Amino acid sequence: MTLDPRVVELLFNGLLSFSICSLIYALSIFFSPRLFPKTWASIPREKKIDWHATAASFYPACVVPIFSMRGFMDMGLAFNITTNSPHIIGTMGLSLGYMAFDLMTLIVYNRELRKTMGGSLYILFFIHHLSSLIMFPWGVLASRGAYFINWYMLTEGANVFMVIRWYLVETKSTDSVIYMVNGLIWLIVFFVIRILPIPYLLYIYGVDDWSFLTVNEYWGCLIAIPFPMLLNIYWFSLMISGIVSFLKAKPINEEPPHKIENPYANKEKS
Repeated sequence: MTLDPRVVELLFNGLLSFSICSLIYALSIFFSPRLFPKTWASIPREKKIDWHATAASFYPACVVPIFSMRGFMDMGLAFNITTNSPHIIGTMGLSLGYMAFDLMTLIVYNRELRKTMGGSLYILFFIHHLSSLIMFPWGVLASRGAYFINWYMLTEGANVFMVIRWYLVETKSTDSVIYMVNGLIWLIVFFVIRILPIPYLLYIYGVDDWSFLTVNEYWGCLIAIPFPMLLNIYWFSLMISGIVSFLKAKPINEEPPHKIENPYANKEKS
């Protein structure tokens, strides 16, 4: 029995990506205490685990979006539920390899990561990774929503600036110019690649002909396709709320005129 070449490519790239993430995690264990000794001495064990896992997430954020562009070059802007590209398989393998690694981390360090991430965020990431590992291969191999899946992988690019922000926060660099510039770039990139395309994607989602799909395919696409879009809208709303809160809480350095002291008030007259 011969395996489908697409499955072989998917598994190979998945294992490659999983191995790269494992290597980055190991390198972070070795180098982080040496590069950030003060920070390392002050953070608890569960935060150190999250630190290493975040380091591993930087790799797919940089690589996966670049490879996803090959799929869009094949498919263009006119698409439907069955539109596909042979280039998506390899890119998906890289993405799912990371998700498998991160899911393993969530399972192995369940107690620690629940503590540092919070229970609701932990569960959300767990469901996101597990559902992606199931739905992505089915969607691409069966040509059911592959275009949407390729877009989801493109949106990983916004995570580059999210990871940088995370480390700036952990190293107490939130007052730096780099933090402000990175935050602005993150907001713009997030909006352009994760929010701006949603109306057009939902339009295709709504008007496309799904009459030929089986019942299982229909409900799978109906539920799975908009789920990441809703997550992106939710994350973006949190970003906007954070910016509004920051602007409201920003102290005003200038004192009202009646509060300014007369520098000569307590001096003796000459």
